[in-house]
Amino acid sequence: MFRPNKHHHQGNLFGWQYILNAKQYELLMKSAGYAFYNEIFCQIDESLFSVLYSKKYSAPNVAVNVLVGAILLQYKYNWTEKELIEHLSFDVQTRIALGLSNFDVEAFSIRSLYNFKKRLAEYQLKTGVNLISLLFTFLTDQQITKYDVTTRIQRGDSVQIGSHIQDYSRLSLLAEVLNRLHRCLSKEDQAANEALFKPYLKGGQKYVYRLKSDKYTSCLAQIASHYRTLFILLYEEYHENETFCLFERALNDHFDFSYERTQLADATINVKENKDLGSDILQSPDDPDATFRGKRGEKHKGYTITGVETCDPNSDLNLLVAIDTNANNIDDSTILEQILPDMLAMTEDLEEAHFDGGYGSEKVDEIAQEHDVNIVQTALRGAIAKVNMDIIHADETLDQTTSNQTDSVKVNCPNEAHPAVTAQKVNEKKGKLSYKAVFDLSICEQCPFKDHCPTKRERNKNKGVATFRFNQQYIHRQKRRTAQSKLPDERKYLRSGVESTMRSFRRGETNKGKIKYRGLFNTELYANAMGIVLNFERIYRYNATLLIIFWRFCCSETLLNALALKANRKTDKFILHPSV
Repeated sequence: MFRPNKHHHQGNLFGWQYILNAKQYELLMKSAGYAFYNEIFCQIDESLFSVLYSKKYSAPNVAVNVLVGAILLQYKYNWTEKELIEHLSFDVQTRIALGLSNFDVEAFSIRSLYNFKKRLAEYQLKTGVNLISLLFTFLTDQQITKYDVTTRIQRGDSVQIGSHIQDYSRLSLLAEVLNRLHRCLSKEDQAANEALFKPYLKGGQKYVYRLKSDKYTSCLAQIASHYRTLFILLYEEYHENETFCLFERALNDHFDFSYERTQLADATINVKENKDLGSDILQSPDDPDATFRGKRGEKHKGYTITGVETCDPNSDLNLLVAIDTNANNIDDSTILEQILPDMLAMTEDLEEAHFDGGYGSEKVDEIAQEHDVNIVQTALRGAIAKVNMDIIHADETLDQTTSNQTDSVKVNCPNEAHPAVTAQKVNEKKGKLSYKAVFDLSICEQCPFKDHCPTKRERNKNKGVATFRFNQQYIHRQKRRTAQSKLPDERKYLRSGVESTMRSFRRGETNKGKIKYRGLFNTELYANAMGIVLNFERIYRYNATLLIIFWRFCCSETLLNALALKANRKTDKFILHPSV
């Protein structure tokens, strides 16, 4: 049964002043722990998590805000579960951050934390909703309003996150899957197939450890034969078993395997070439969701975290406003298509979004155009044309409800001798417009760019015209290419600053470049929790800076008044500084 936690509001929190001396208590009230209590813990909407508990009258839940706050602190400081419990037991700042009034109050047992994460995972599997993601959105929306954060300019980027899995070679992975399959079988089936499983029972890594390179091909063919035989023997009894499903996935990933359920004995199998293996093949039996990606010569097995933050140059406080977690083989443009509507829903005043070249696509352009958002990109994909036709007044042309929209589309040739040409609408398929601009061939023949001009293929000497054809996609692409050059200098290179933000998501990495977690759910939980933590840290630094400024102001005013009093004492006049 769900019950909200309101005990921390009853005044007992300040019982720490009876445990600590005056100096310690003063430092505690200025600490990050107390700031976390005010900015995060007290703002957690526990009702978001009520769906995890039974509505029937039963034993109440462990305080949700304490559990969620503990998860956030664990990710913030990169603690293990053991370290988290130790800090909860002995660290005053950790306890005050979670609204615990003294050392007599028990927070929770480690089993309660595991059960809570399990409930979160089961709810997401059932509904597709990550409750920590909802909490991030809820808290960020409050913070934007409270601190009057300007959200009209934003920037985004992604970072590769390595899953905490073993780096298997192809052969060692296949052997490891057979080792795991053996464990899930009944003792009778283990004994009946002992000869097939025997080479792999010590695990995939040990199987390949003493293997000579010239034996690799023959061993791969042998393991393919074992896969075929075991599938035929075990399918009927184990085809619904989770481990057997991983075995079947590895079988289909690495082999061309064809069969009919009514005629399993006739199944054929062949080893796939390495070049035919996809990026979404099973990387480890411990993390079926992880995918493979090669980027800048590095190999990544895991996920991608995409973050978007405000970046107004005139704002002293900028916050993360959107976080998304995906398999690392999903294209950046597809990710932006998914999160751009969420960005617009949360920050309706969004006008300008900065991304790198990988995020551009026709769909992104359509969404941005619909909501009047200027997408600014750096290092766009594709070759740069030697001659670019400049589309003038293109924005008016994209409103397809306007009857005279083609009159406002003009194309400007880089040749100054040729005046701008009004384009004509020539085709409209599936709601997409196509245009043509007709140039005077006599001028084109004298043009220094004629050998590289896009009109080169459509020059009609009989009619004396050169034709340039384009569509909406060309207009959008050109708009993205020229968007950065049209910005003021202080906004041209805003995107680069988000890279340091995305590196902060790698705080939880081990020395092997992997976080301590596996699976898409755990990575998504980590990403959204880190988003909440990073925003809190920015707010804490912002408030600390304001406090320092205020303190310096008070000191300067005190000094000025002291000097004024000293000067006026000689004339027996008591005149304060004008600012008082």
